[in-house]
Amino acid sequence: TLTALTLAAVFTVRAEDLHVPANYPTIQAAVNAASDGDTIHIAPGVYAGQTTITTKKLSLIGQPGAILRAVPGMARIDAHEPWVGILGIRDRSDVSVRGLTFEGEHLAASGGDVLFGVLNLNSAGSVEECRFVGFRENAPGTGYGEAMRFYNDLQNATMVSVRVVGNVVVDSYAGVSVLGSSSNPSVTFWISDNTFTGVGPASHEGSRASAGIRIGPGATGEVKRNAINGYSYTGLPSPEFKAPFSFGILCVDVDGYINGTLLPLEPIVFEENVFRDNQVHLMLALGNGSTVLNNSFMGNAPGVYPGGIHVSGQNIKITKNRFNDLENGIFLLGNEPDFLNTVITPLGIADDVQLIDNRFCDVANPINMQSQATATEQGTLLCPFPEPVLDIAPAVLLCWPEFEDGYLVESAPALDGPWTPSTATPFQEAGQTCIAVPITGGQQFFRLRKP
Repeated sequence: TLTALTLAAVFTVRAEDLHVPANYPTIQAAVNAASDGDTIHIAPGVYAGQTTITTKKLSLIGQPGAILRAVPGMARIDAHEPWVGILGIRDRSDVSVRGLTFEGEHLAASGGDVLFGVLNLNSAGSVEECRFVGFRENAPGTGYGEAMRFYNDLQNATMVSVRVVGNVVVDSYAGVSVLGSSSNPSVTFWISDNTFTGVGPASHEGSRASAGIRIGPGATGEVKRNAINGYSYTGLPSPEFKAPFSFGILCVDVDGYINGTLLPLEPIVFEENVFRDNQVHLMLALGNGSTVLNNSFMGNAPGVYPGGIHVSGQNIKITKNRFNDLENGIFLLGNEPDFLNTVITPLGIADDVQLIDNRFCDVANPINMQSQATATEQGTLLCPFPEPVLDIAPAVLLCWPEFEDGYLVESAPALDGPWTPSTATPFQEAGQTCIAVPITGGQQFFRLRKP
């Protein structure tokens, strides 16, 4: 028995809490000492310089006032790319980051380096409740700055999971990029409840078109309840678009766009986001199978070709969105040989896009359809909107945890059935999914069922 107990003790590995600077003077020293599953707690203070994490599973938690600050001369995270960053995560790591402030100090180099707050390469992870500021240049040049990037681009890469929740990004060229492999889906993501604020209207935005959120091929997931505003560019063309563009959300195969082999995207859900004063609120090129649901698009900032949604691809549904104070509402791309007569690759054809129950108020051109584009439209409303018809009837409010996704609500007159699906529309309330169900036709019992 003693031998068995001794062996059990030897093979039991307990996650530990490491404290900076109480136990370790720097974050890098704590990372080097940490084992998989450990949590590094970072006390208030300024931590200048770079930290890299390689092939580890860790949590980094900052107390209020914990600041990670960029300094000149930081090393490139990847030897093959001009990428420098405050926190570099790579090589099949899985790192959770929470409660930290990242300060870029406007150190995006004029030599072309891209400055990141968090650069996650071929790894899983999450960034939650963090603040990012100053990821851009101090003076116009050829550098670029981005708060966060998740890039899992290995050939035949295995799937990784990414979460970006509750962060604030200001004074930076770009918010977050999620980019997968061109050969197969390799990233599943959840981007929600963040605030992204651009630096526009501006006559300079670095070496790339700026965007609050950028998604490329090989990445599939959901973008929900984000506030995205102030991405507007009025200067010289960028390498990607050969026209002065900024985007609230940019979803396109940028590399393919430049070299002429544009790839379709994986399905993405955009829901309950608020776009305000961006040049192009949402660009979705070859967004096959995607859904744009219940978003608000308000106001265009200065710049060429302003609009709410620019879209191409198949099996796309755009429904129950609100468009206010815009030049263009929904722009259905038709694979013109040139986009503004300047670009390299056509952006694809909008093929039978479903436009359902969208509302437009003070929009000069609600729906624009280029040659070859097709769409099915129903329920479109232009302001002044008709008064809603309100019905007062007995009802029951049903709620369940939001993370229990994909369940079907059924009702029945008795416990033994017959059970029929409910047609009520779910909504989010205090972290729960809810429906309001009229009690009619003897339907007195309700249940959740996994289809």
